[in-house]
Amino acid sequence: MRRRDRLKRLASRAITWLHLSDVHLCPKKTGWDADPVLSSLREDLQHMQKAHGLHPDLIFFTGDLAFGQLPDSSMPRQYDQAASFLDSIRESFRPAIDKGKVFLVPGNHDVNRSLVGRPDTQWLDDLKGDEGARTISELMRDRNHEWRSFMKRLVEYRKFLRKYKYDHVLTDAERLVYAVKPVIAGFRIGIAGFNTAWSSSREKEKGKLWLGRWQVEALRSQLDGCDFRIALTHHPLNWFREEEDPNLSVAIEESFDFHLHGHEHQGWVHTQDRHVRIGAGACYESSTKENGYSFGTIFPQEGRGEILFRRYDAAGRGWVARTVRKKAENDGRWPLRLLWLNPKLERKIEDLTTKLQVKIPLRTEAIAKTFEIKTLFRSKELTRQPSVLKVRSSGVVKVEVGLDFYSCFISYSSQDQGFAERLHADLEAKGVRCWFAPLDLRAGDKFPNRIEENIRTYERMLLVLSQHSIGSPWVEREVEAAFERERREKRTVLFPIRLDDEVMKTDVPWAAEIRRTRHVGDMTGWEGDDSYVKALDRLLRDLRKDPKPRKDKT
Repeated sequence: MRRRDRLKRLASRAITWLHLSDVHLCPKKTGWDADPVLSSLREDLQHMQKAHGLHPDLIFFTGDLAFGQLPDSSMPRQYDQAASFLDSIRESFRPAIDKGKVFLVPGNHDVNRSLVGRPDTQWLDDLKGDEGARTISELMRDRNHEWRSFMKRLVEYRKFLRKYKYDHVLTDAERLVYAVKPVIAGFRIGIAGFNTAWSSSREKEKGKLWLGRWQVEALRSQLDGCDFRIALTHHPLNWFREEEDPNLSVAIEESFDFHLHGHEHQGWVHTQDRHVRIGAGACYESSTKENGYSFGTIFPQEGRGEILFRRYDAAGRGWVARTVRKKAENDGRWPLRLLWLNPKLERKIEDLTTKLQVKIPLRTEAIAKTFEIKTLFRSKELTRQPSVLKVRSSGVVKVEVGLDFYSCFISYSSQDQGFAERLHADLEAKGVRCWFAPLDLRAGDKFPNRIEENIRTYERMLLVLSQHSIGSPWVEREVEAAFERERREKRTVLFPIRLDDEVMKTDVPWAAEIRRTRHVGDMTGWEGDDSYVKALDRLLRDLRKDPKPRKDKT
C-alpha cells in the first residue's frame, strides 16, 4: 500500500473502547436486583452498535467484578458469574469481541478480606514518609515472601484469570500487573494494567492505600515506541497515601496519555495539558442508584475524540444518554481535544497560535485566508480566557475561548523577575491566560493606569510574596486594588504564594493581614525542579474552574 493511501486510511480510522467498571457480581446478594440492569445493558450495547456503529476495538474493565467473600457466597462462585458476564458483553457485538481484547484490573471488592492478616495491615499503616514509599517499591520489586503474603488476598482473582484464559493480563502473575502493546487501526497502543488493590483490606480506605512507584516506572518502561499510552487502575490516585500523592499523579500524567479508573462510581472526564483522566460510573451499584458505562472514541490523526456516557434509567428500565450540562450535552458526548496525538498537526496549530499573539481590536474579525482561521471573539474576551484552537476535519481552525482556568494577573517585585518569568511561561503552557507586565505593557502605556485596569479585568491576582515584594510600594498598591475589588464584588480575587518566610513574620500591615486571613501557597523550593512541579500542580488545581466533587465510596 502506498504511503499516501496508508495515511489517508489512518486519518479516517477511529479507535473505540468500551469502559465498564464496578459490577459487584453476587447472585445470592444482588442477583434479583442486578439482572434487569445487566440484561438491559447487553441490549443497549447492541443498540449502540446498530444505531451508532460502535463496535469496540478494546474492552476495559477497571475493577470490582466480584462483590467480595460472604458466608453463603464464595468468591470462586462470584468469579464464575463474572466470567459469564464478560462473555455476554463480548458476544453482544457482531462480530463478537475477542477475549484477547479485554483488559481487566483488580478492585477492592475483588479482594478476599478473610485472607488478610491484621499484622500486614498494621505494618503498612506504620510506614511513613519517603522511607515508607521506598520500602513499598522495594517490596514490589523483590517479590519476596512478604510480597506473596500480601498477594494472598487476590488469589481467587488470579485463579479466575487463569481458569478463563485471560492469559494476556497474566504476564506478571505474581504482581498482577501488565504492559502490552496491541496494534489497532495501524496505531501501536501501550496499555498498562495497575494493581491498586493489593493493599486494600477494609472500609474507608481513602488516603490509606499504597500503590508503589515501582509499578509506574516498570510498566512505563515496557511501553516505549507506542503512539499513545493508556493506564488502567481501579482506584483514583487521590486514594493513596500522602507519601505517594501528588507524586503519583504527576508520574501518571507525564507517562500516559489516558488514565481510566473506577471505584468512585462517577462518570467524569478530567483534562490536564497532554493527559485525560476518565472516571467510570458503576456498571451496577443498585437499581435505585445511578449506574453507568461509557464508550471512548479517538481519532489520532485528527487530534480529537469523545467520551459517550450512558446511564440506567430505572423508570424506563433501560439505558439512555447521560448528559452533563456544558460538558456532554449532545447525546452524552463529551468532546476531547487531543492535538498531541498528532505532533505534525500540533506543530501547525502552535505556529498558528503564534501568529495570533497580537491584540485584536474590539468588535473586529481577523481572517487569515492562508490557514482559514476566523476569530470569533473580541479582544476583551480573549484577555479574560485562554484561547483554544479546535480542528475540524475540513481543515478549518476555529479560535474559541477555553474555560478550564481563571485568568490571572501576576503581581511581583522586579527583584523576583526570574521566578515570575518561569511561573508565567508555565501557566501559559498549561492554558492559563496571564497578564505579565514585561510582555503585556505597550510602549506609551501609563503604567499605574494599565496595572489597575488589568487588575479589574483579570479574574484572579497571583501575588508573589517575598522580602522584596513586601517592601515594594508598587506591590502594595496592587494588593490594595485587589482588596477593593474583593469588597466590591464580594468574591475572592487574591491568590498569594510565597518564595520565602518573610510573610510569616512581617509586621507590614497588608502582608500581615494576608497571613492571618488567607492560605498562602508555598513555593519556597521553586528553584528545585521536583518541589516546583508539585507546587505548580497545586496552584493549577486552585485555579481550575468548577472542579467536580468526588464521592468517597468503597
